[in-house]
Order: sequence, then structure tokens, then C-alpha cells
Amino acid sequence: MTINVYCQSPPVLMNNLSGNEILIIAVDDLMARKHLVSHINPSCRVVFMPAFHKVEIKTGRFPWVIPRNLSCLQFVKLICTLNNKHTDSGKSNESNWYFMKSLCSEDEMPEAGNNMKSISQRKRLLLKKYGLSNANFHGVFLCHDILSLYRR
Repeated sequence: MTINVYCQSPPVLMNNLSGNEILIIAVDDLMARKHLVSHINPSCRVVFMPAFHKVEIKTGRFPWVIPRNLSCLQFVKLICTLNNKHTDSGKSNESNWYFMKSLCSEDEMPEAGNNMKSISQRKRLLLKKYGLSNANFHGVFLCHDILSLYRR
């Protein structure tokens, strides 16, 4: 099923999904994706497909991150893998979420005691962990959305 986030509201869309569904999110609008992510059932298997030029495939723990420029064969193989993989209930490091939240906020500064070099290094490490190492500020917002899903 294909969903257009501009035609239906996310709460209505998410009510139609049962547990352990596969949800592939290829939404570029930051606010629309954030609103969608806030209504995702934690038992869904979520895969983000950002429009960045260089995205590494990250298929460990959900949510996954995959590039949009996959071939049809690669995409079919990925879907087959998704069918056999289930979500886990592990939680993420809460400090990583707060760190990314502060980077996405105009009012907060990440861990005020840190210098710019350590902030930049931590950001790079987190982005790399989720396959977004060559991403711009959109990667920071996507990383925040990923970590938000881990918090549930």
C-alpha cells in the first residue's frame, strides 16, 4: 500500500497498520516525516529511504536506513529479508537522543560544556552509525527521528 502523507493525517494512516508491518518511509519533508514518525506503532518494522546521495545500507536493528537508488533486484532482496526479520525491544542511549534533539533545536545547545570539536565528532559518529555520514542537516533530522523511534 502506498500512502501519501499530504492526503491523509498520520494518526489515521497509522491506525491502519497492525503490529510487525513493514513501513518504508521515503518522505523528504522534515515536518511531515517528524509528524509521521510520532505516530508509528513501535512494533512496525520501519525502513527510511532518504534522498541523500550517499547512504550506506544499515540493516541491523530497526529502523533501517537504505538508499533510494537501489536496483529492483536489491529492493526485492531487501523486502524478502524484511519479511523474516522481527523488531526487537532494545532501547537506545537516551543521551544520544537528547544530543540529536539539541542539534535539531534552535533553542538548545548540545551539552554546553563541550567544545565544537567534540560536538562535531559526536555528531559524525552518530550519523555514521546510521549510514548517514555524508548527509547534510537533513541527516541530523533523520538521525533524530531514528533515535525517537528507539525511545519507544
